[in-house]
Amino acid sequence: AVSRVCEIFHAMHMIPCTACRYCTDGCPRQISIPDLFSCMNTMQIYHDWNAKYYYDEVYTKKNGKASDCIGCGKCEAACPQHLHIRELLKTVAKEFEAG
Repeated sequence: AVSRVCEIFHAMHMIPCTACRYCTDGCPRQISIPDLFSCMNTMQIYHDWNAKYYYDEVYTKKNGKASDCIGCGKCEAACPQHLHIRELLKTVAKEFEAG
């Protein structure tokens, strides 16, 4: 049963961020990376229009947007999940900042 649940979650193409926030401490653009990944996961799973609202009005109002990433890599060096954060932020920017 556990294997089947894992297969289902992997099929959803969610970003496996645990929201530890280690990535945010050294970010020179003050991007709230775990929160933006949460918005992306919400959009992937539920196709929820509220995710766009939270992206624009809550998480990036006083912090950087995904497209503000300068690619310094400090976040990836701190990530215990070894996520390719810089590439994932590009995906988030395409989803929430297009148009």
